[in-house]
Amino acid sequence: MAGNIGLYGTRSSYYAQNKALEAIVSEMYDKTPAQFPNMFTEVDNNPERSSMDIGEYAELGVMHRRNEFEVPRKDAPYELIPAHFNFFTYALEVEFSEEAQTEDPMHMMGEAGEMFAFSEQNTEDRIYSGTYNLAWNPSYALPDGQPLISSNHILDPVPGSLGPISFKNQPVFSNSLTNVSLSPESLNTAITILQNMLSARGLAISRDGVRLVIPSNAAMMQVAREITGSEPAPNTTDNRTNPEYQALAPYAYRYFVWPNGWFVTAARTSLRRGMSSTITSHKWRNKVRTWYTDNNGSWHMVNEFRSTFGPRGWRDIVGSQGGGPLGL
Repeated sequence: MAGNIGLYGTRSSYYAQNKALEAIVSEMYDKTPAQFPNMFTEVDNNPERSSMDIGEYAELGVMHRRNEFEVPRKDAPYELIPAHFNFFTYALEVEFSEEAQTEDPMHMMGEAGEMFAFSEQNTEDRIYSGTYNLAWNPSYALPDGQPLISSNHILDPVPGSLGPISFKNQPVFSNSLTNVSLSPESLNTAITILQNMLSARGLAISRDGVRLVIPSNAAMMQVAREITGSEPAPNTTDNRTNPEYQALAPYAYRYFVWPNGWFVTAARTSLRRGMSSTITSHKWRNKVRTWYTDNNGSWHMVNEFRSTFGPRGWRDIVGSQGGGPLGL
């Protein structure tokens, strides 16, 4: 039976010690694959630093007509405010008494490695999901001073006296659909926003939407599957073709807390090309330490990972907090 938290002794396996159990099982072996690799791009870091910065620059603008004998108009790229990330360590320890190292019919010492791997995977998925759960929270701002999903993104943010400003006084850009419900029409709007994305200098770039991210509740999963999996337009009485049929792949994000929220994300490529808005970076993962305590013979096992995560930019994602449980 359960004893002191983090301490495993001979009484921790009370039933196994006192009953002839035909089998001992664990549900952890039915674990699902890690979700965060589908939502984040892994980037390298400097192993000597406890933080990480990712810089960005604004490219050259458009050309201008030059008449005879005139000199060309000059232009130059310029730096933008970098994104800053701090690394944090996450750890868990279990201690086995000297007696439980041998008197253990459940063989928990042998299972400890698998349990730690299962724990780490779930921990990573849970904490990294904060990037999307806090996507509308202004307290978690990008270099432009806006949250990940905002109607007021600055294309070329540079430091100003009262906060980030546009160096070229450009209009703001919106990747927010506010509280619009998921429907074929709103999905098409999100895809269109990505396709009409602008660079730091306001030049035409394009993002191809590839994934419809939804919470893993039955209502939203049904809506997403109907919209992307029905060739006729869903919930209509005519024979109109559904323009969003197989347009995107629905992806149920298990730790997404907004019950009616949804995102459309673009294909992730190398960080250098600027197409990775959400990133993770690890100093180490699955780092295991073990030792014995001499005075009582206890055996200790610790598993750690050290990482950082979050949004670096906003140009490959469009989001809505949703407007209802079904949205159609």
